[in-house]
Amino acid sequence: VKRYLDGSEEVLLDCQRSCIVQHGVDATNLQSSFDQGEFDLIIFNFPHHPGKGKIQKNRQLLLDFFRSAEALLPADDPLEERSRHSPLPEIRVALARGQGGTPADYPVRVWGNSWQVVEQASQAGLVLKSVEPFNYELWHELGYR
Repeated sequence: VKRYLDGSEEVLLDCQRSCIVQHGVDATNLQSSFDQGEFDLIIFNFPHHPGKGKIQKNRQLLLDFFRSAEALLPADDPLEERSRHSPLPEIRVALARGQGGTPADYPVRVWGNSWQVVEQASQAGLVLKSVEPFNYELWHELGYR
């Protein structure tokens, strides 16, 4: 909680629907804290395994997170049953520049020196929808740099 200051209210600025903000949750075992199908949007900002040079552990962290988060999204509904105004469920992960291993990363790292985020998501049955720049100004006051 210290890393995020006292700022749960600020985190909510980016929410356009009701949000649950949790800190200190095991991102690799979200089912221990939440029910299946509970979320339309799950955000994991700047995941990182402790220590330097732990690229395999960071890849595993992403894979375990994606598997855990995917289980919390609503079950597949036929698109006809989904309201036109109801958003498709999303998992968003913010990574530092170059970590992801996507063509959009800058600086571009050698594939083996990246976290291979698309590969990890794919192993969890997920597909990369988009790559967007991190909204620094929104999160700066929460301690992100």
